[in-house]
Parts: sequence; C-alpha cells; structure tokens
Amino acid sequence: MARARVFPIDDPDDFVEFSIVPNEGWNGQTDISSHPVEKGEDVANHIQPKPDGIQIRARFSNYDDLTEDQVGDDFAGVTDRIFDKIQTLTFFRKNGILLTYQGHNRTETDLLIAKIGEAITVKGGDGLDVVIQFTKFRIAQTITKEAAAPVTVQKTKGKGRVNKEKTDVPGGNEEESETNTSLLKGVFG
Repeated sequence: MARARVFPIDDPDDFVEFSIVPNEGWNGQTDISSHPVEKGEDVANHIQPKPDGIQIRARFSNYDDLTEDQVGDDFAGVTDRIFDKIQTLTFFRKNGILLTYQGHNRTETDLLIAKIGEAITVKGGDGLDVVIQFTKFRIAQTITKEAAAPVTVQKTKGKGRVNKEKTDVPGGNEEESETNTSLLKGVFG
C-alpha cells in the first residue's frame, strides 16, 4: 500500500510523504441557527455549511528510504531530512498553497493547512509525530459580462438655449454636459 502524502495541486512531484498516518479524521460541520420561542423547543430556520476538514496524526521516521546496512546507532535522533519535511509543510501553510492529500481511505483536493501541531519526538528518537489540520478551500466562481454601450439622450430646455446631454452608463451613473446652442447656431447658422 502506498504511503499517505500531501502535495501542491499544480505540482504533484513536490510532495511530502509520511512514514505512517495512524490517525486520519475527516470532518464536516454545519452551523444551524436557533431562535427561542415562548413555548416548546427552539426553532431553526437557517443552516450555514462550513468547509470540510481533515486532521491527521502523522509520523516521519529516520528510517525511510534507508537500507538495512545504513540503519544503526549513527541514525538515532531526528535528521535534517525530517526537519526539511516540516519546513516544507510550514511553507505550504504560510503561503496558502492549495494542496491535495492522498490518504489511506480517500483523496481530497483544494486543501489548505490550517494548523501544524507541535512536533513530538518519537520514543527512541527515531522520528517525529505531527498533527496537521487541513481545511477545504472553496474557490469563488467569477463571471465576466460585457458592459452595454452607453445610451445618449438629449433634452432641450426652453427655446433651445441650453441642451443637456445625459449619458446613461450601466450601473446608474449619469454624466451631464451642457452646450450653449446659441453659440452653435451663430457658428452653423
């Protein structure tokens, strides 16, 4: 069976693989409104779904990818390789990198690391246990619409002395410009 791993959604080759994941909890939450009434139970009339999440307890071991000849007293304690994995996860969290988590039971994408629990040295010093909380990130859908061309309306006031041009702009904004028609009549007859 493949090991659990986490990687950016746009770069699956930049993954962090866990030695073991003994605990993998998937959770979802919905807030339900509650309004008191004079008699009886409270009334609920609204729900608000919250993002789903995953919480894992994972272990990084010093003995990953080592041959039997390499395992020995020289490898006791936490290695730089493990700290590199922790730093990569911290980088993902601090920079809001969208991730995919491939677990034992299922794969989930569009996740952010919400929290990385304190790393605890495993008994015997051969690795670290970490608790990581992922939150599903909902990406807003945007729609682009082309704006309509402005419409020009002319109004004449009085004996044709002043024209006001109104340009209706989508969104309710109007631009006005005044033109003295008597000057124009003198020029154009």
